[in-house]
Amino acid sequence: MRNLFYSVIILQFCLCFSVKAQDIDWPESYNSINTGVNLTLLVELTDVITLNSSPISEGALLGVFYLNAIDELQCGGFSTYTPGQTMSFPAYGDDSTTEEKDGFNAGEAFIWYIQIDGVDYPATTVNIVGGFFIDVYQTNMVSMVISLTIEDVVSEIEGCTDVNYLEYNVNANTDNGSCITPIVYGCTDFEAINFNSEANMDDYSCVYFDFSECDCCGGMNSFEFNPESYTLCEEHCSMITPICDEGCTDPSAINFDPIAVIENYSCIFPTCSDTNYLEYYLNVPELCTTPITNNGFTAEMFEEPLNTGANMTIPIPVGLVQQFEGGQIAAFSNGLCVGLETITSGFIAMGLWGDDSSTDAVIDGMISGEVPSFAVLYNGGVISLDQNELTGYTTNSIATISNFQITDPIGCTSSTACNYVAYAIIDDGSCTYAVEYYDCVGTCILDSDNDGICDELEIPGCTEWGYTTYNEIATDDDGSCILTWEEDYGNLTESTAALVDSLENDCANNITIATATLDSLQNSFNVLEGISISIDLINGWNIIGYTSTYEQDAVIALAEIEDIILIFKDNNADVYMPEYGFNGIGNLLPGQGYQIKVSEGYTNFSFENTLILGCTDSLACNYNAQANLEDTNCSYETESTDCNGNPIALNYEIGDLVEGGIVFYIDETGEHGLVAALEDLGQFEWGCYGTDINGNNSSVSPELDGIGTGLQNTLEIVSGCSETPIAASEALAYESEGYSDWYLPSRYELVEMYNTIGNGGPEGNIGGFETSDLPYYWSSSENDNSFAWVVPFYDGVTVSGLKLYSLRVRAVRAF
Repeated sequence: MRNLFYSVIILQFCLCFSVKAQDIDWPESYNSINTGVNLTLLVELTDVITLNSSPISEGALLGVFYLNAIDELQCGGFSTYTPGQTMSFPAYGDDSTTEEKDGFNAGEAFIWYIQIDGVDYPATTVNIVGGFFIDVYQTNMVSMVISLTIEDVVSEIEGCTDVNYLEYNVNANTDNGSCITPIVYGCTDFEAINFNSEANMDDYSCVYFDFSECDCCGGMNSFEFNPESYTLCEEHCSMITPICDEGCTDPSAINFDPIAVIENYSCIFPTCSDTNYLEYYLNVPELCTTPITNNGFTAEMFEEPLNTGANMTIPIPVGLVQQFEGGQIAAFSNGLCVGLETITSGFIAMGLWGDDSSTDAVIDGMISGEVPSFAVLYNGGVISLDQNELTGYTTNSIATISNFQITDPIGCTSSTACNYVAYAIIDDGSCTYAVEYYDCVGTCILDSDNDGICDELEIPGCTEWGYTTYNEIATDDDGSCILTWEEDYGNLTESTAALVDSLENDCANNITIATATLDSLQNSFNVLEGISISIDLINGWNIIGYTSTYEQDAVIALAEIEDIILIFKDNNADVYMPEYGFNGIGNLLPGQGYQIKVSEGYTNFSFENTLILGCTDSLACNYNAQANLEDTNCSYETESTDCNGNPIALNYEIGDLVEGGIVFYIDETGEHGLVAALEDLGQFEWGCYGTDINGNNSSVSPELDGIGTGLQNTLEIVSGCSETPIAASEALAYESEGYSDWYLPSRYELVEMYNTIGNGGPEGNIGGFETSDLPYYWSSSENDNSFAWVVPFYDGVTVSGLKLYSLRVRAVRAF
């Protein structure tokens, strides 16, 4: 095949200019000449490249050049020579999106040069294979060279050929009498002690004196007893103007010297130390003035993109991001780096890599029409960039970006909010505020008495038990505790006696006094009537009074402590003995005293007076017919259990809106199953990229994919991942329709969802799932340390997704 292949006609051409060594510019790398379009050059059997009939040495540079708009040679492609190997390198065509000529035109011939040991030679003869291969530039074509010959013609160069003269020309080979100035060697530095004014060629013999030891402002101090040094210092000082009060004279500098009158340029200025500002990363002597945001991108995300075989080119003009020279600029898609270039002072061309269509199960690049996010990594900091020129990814296209702007930082912009971000420019709606009367940490702004209750929320009143004006809801004693119940009763007794003794003398006055006292006592009784009076019972005998205002059967009145009552007696020696079921007392009488013996102590026993708390709803499970005050603790049958907690048979069907969501799975009992939330939670990363979650790797334990495994998977993800928010943590924290036991579904719980209430269900997508705009939903089933299982809701076929992707989340719960 090789002989047949080369039987095609050989094209031969000669370069029409003088053949001699000359200097030309070779680029440092392909990045500086890459225009996005090229032809492939093949140089086979490179040992046929010769200089003066001899093979060239390893490491030589071989390249093709073109003439730019002003007829200067410009490199259009090059490679390094290795003996015995076929060379392959691109020749770049002119970029039609730029005005200047920066590559070969279609049909333009190649100008071949080779650099050997730093000397550049033009090729004299180049043989190119005919047939399929071409000898001029044409985009996406191939040119094959089978021999390249260089004949070095030595030109006559006139000049001074005597090395003892300043005019000596190392390249001259013919002396033309231009040798005029003989070389005189010596010390040519006038600051040296042995300076030779006649020398014109330094012989490195200079000897220096340390004039910094000379004190030109206060004498010759250290050289006072050395006449020779003293003389040198004296001559030195006479030649300069001493700067005696010098220093930093700028008041804004850290080392400002208020005494200095002459600036010595030693000023040190403060630099920005806040990582939220651009000046921190540029390390310039400026204050923090330009806030930045990273939009969630981190330095670890700047990694070499995957070569997917499909890309587009993004030219970035010279100087657009030059302030970050030496850093990196990257493009991101769903948390995945799809483009990465080092920032130089010149032109940059970035490749954006598209999704590999041959790997259906993985999204590993950009999708057509998708717009990436851009960011810069510089001095360890990440700065997000905005642009509006690139409107969407298209394979093999070119789109120049010339308007990169630093992304405005986002955050809470309200200065009164607890989470106010001083450097934020765009409000992200995250502001949170303190509750009225409290500061951001929950402490009262005004609390004069330091009791933990804000001054504005204090309720004034009598807070002392036993006073007629006692207010059980009062928090701040206002001095209104004046008359106790005992004192009020004494006043009533005295007023009644005065009324009896003085009916004939001052009846009207005493009736008024008695009436006022009775009203006060009635008010006190009204307070007592609504409050339980309690007593602490000790082990053994106790004497208690029946404080209720109505008669009550002893069995009911003492039911709270019947288990510890040994005997209960009234003043007639009648008894109540619960152990024997005997009640000889009957009803307890208001105000009557009783004896009681108990087997153990009991704290805060009380007769409930006229207030009987309980559930007053006759439809409730715990309805209390004797209760006259609702205690708000009524309990009812649920959808699944009766009043005794026994399960109620349920007949749920797929698609029912019950249990906080929409039913998509029912087990064989017909009473239990799974419901999906009525809405997506949003888009989040799976989390734990590069980490295996213990017991949650479905490639090792496939049973963790099945129905009923999602909750355990979710708990293990949240336990094993430190970052938040992620899909599992958001699902676990979700609350809806009164339920808080949601979780991230497993792989086949998601598939079941698709097949019952999604596109695959008999009634179609009744669950309201996204089917076109990034319709990918995370499962809690892990594939390996970098991938987890995803279910697209346009076809239901499970795929493996990179854990860094931000995909949709739909929570589920079991019933």
